[in-house]
Amino acid sequence: MHIDLGATLQRALAAHRAGNLTLAEELYRAVLGANRKQFDANRLLGVLEFQRGNAERAERLIRKALKVSPNDAEANNDLGVALLKLKRYDKAFAAFAKAIALKPNFAEANYNCGDALLELGRIDEALLFLDKAIALNASFALAHYNRGIALGKLDRHDEALVAFNAALKLEPSANIWCEHGNVLLYNLRNYDAALLSYGNALALDPNHFSASFGLAVALLNANHYAEADRIYDKVIALDPEHADAHFGKALIKLDAGDYVEGWRHYQWRLKRKSYAPWLRSFEQPEWRGEPLSGRAILIHSEQGLGDTLQFFRYLKILILREDCRVIFETYKPLAPLFRPQLGNITIIEEGEPLPHFDVQCSLLSLPYLLGADVVPVFSAYIEGDREKATFWRARLGEYRKPRIGITWAGGGAFINDRHRSMRLETLLPIMTDAVEWFSLQKDVRDHDRDALAKSSLHDHTAQLHDFSDTAALVSALDVVISVDTSMSHLAGAMGKPVWLLLPFHTDFRWPFGRTDSPWYPTARQFRQTRRDDWTDVPERVAAALREL
Repeated sequence: MHIDLGATLQRALAAHRAGNLTLAEELYRAVLGANRKQFDANRLLGVLEFQRGNAERAERLIRKALKVSPNDAEANNDLGVALLKLKRYDKAFAAFAKAIALKPNFAEANYNCGDALLELGRIDEALLFLDKAIALNASFALAHYNRGIALGKLDRHDEALVAFNAALKLEPSANIWCEHGNVLLYNLRNYDAALLSYGNALALDPNHFSASFGLAVALLNANHYAEADRIYDKVIALDPEHADAHFGKALIKLDAGDYVEGWRHYQWRLKRKSYAPWLRSFEQPEWRGEPLSGRAILIHSEQGLGDTLQFFRYLKILILREDCRVIFETYKPLAPLFRPQLGNITIIEEGEPLPHFDVQCSLLSLPYLLGADVVPVFSAYIEGDREKATFWRARLGEYRKPRIGITWAGGGAFINDRHRSMRLETLLPIMTDAVEWFSLQKDVRDHDRDALAKSSLHDHTAQLHDFSDTAALVSALDVVISVDTSMSHLAGAMGKPVWLLLPFHTDFRWPFGRTDSPWYPTARQFRQTRRDDWTDVPERVAAALREL
């Protein structure tokens, strides 16, 4: 039967634009039945298949169209879109580049080139194409959005916010608000502003997963624990296997003293992507808490030096509870400190050959595996070496006034170091002559060297080669004042009064809303009252020093 190809194609196009894909497909196929090489019918049917999620069919149909008219810019662009969906990014980029060569002012193809280059990790090049797309069409919301993504990948986060704001003015969406919040949360650490962005995203899409998770993280970091707990529950309901959500919930439960639930959720840290540096692989099975019955168990350190000092107490619980031989593999600076503490434990430095063992587990899994529902508190579960302590008492000379050790910065590699560390000059006003001051800061940053030279601090850190040496010096002091770093855990584990200089948000070790810590009876918290503002912390420490 003869059909009017032009009229049928127009009817198909009208149905397509109206969203009636079934009728559009029927009419496109009618045209192709009369002329299987008809360019527009092949190309538009390919676009229709893409809209239905059939990228492979779309690619085949568009390629048929391009055999008829290989230099059609729109068809080359359509081919690239299908290839992009199929994750064939190099070929997609080539198709988009050809479209641009045929039609230089093709804004959509420039945008798509940028999209393909983002996927290929060629961020600087992607930004050039996205800029061109916006120059051609300033109202191209998706181009502004992807420009924000590209700028974020280049660590130009303030500029990324500007790009997202431009996209939001043109076409507000939950995805854009979510990315806006992600920059504020993860890069700029502006938690209050991030809360607003995620709130806007969820107002548009109440079940937006990434925005829900981001909101929970922002609430946690803003110390809104109850609300964060509720949102984490929502995230876990949407994805029961979301390890980061379980981990966030663990921090909330542990902060509140709910150790049964806290340790259960804390086990999910083992499945977090960020945990990968601490994952260990052994032939021996992981211990699951079953009776050990005389077997040998390897316990290995995890995360930082402070974490290891904090959780070392659980080895004592393990020995008391289980009939087993314990091998503890730990970090080199800690091994000399740990060896004299528990005589029936074999201490191995990380990297040394391991003796025979039957099962293994991480140190920070012990509370869960031992069913700990409270914090096992010992007044002092680590002692300094007595000979070294005698040396330091002689080295420091006659005791005339209180001796206080001080640590003002942690390791710079820690992700939140800029929040927990402070400049030495901030503490200089508290260093009165009524106290003898000692530096416990092993690594001094360049910006602190002048302040250290001007201070009254005695600096013996060159003689501290490992934590056994440091513990011996600490044993000769009356108080340790420290930011949240391994030094605070060492002093607390030794039963030494430790005054903690804390940022506005910390984790469960130093519970929010308290001035003490369930982990160390001798700890005293001096927390920021405003985020990243240390102004009043030294004032409160000075008042406590006058009491001392």
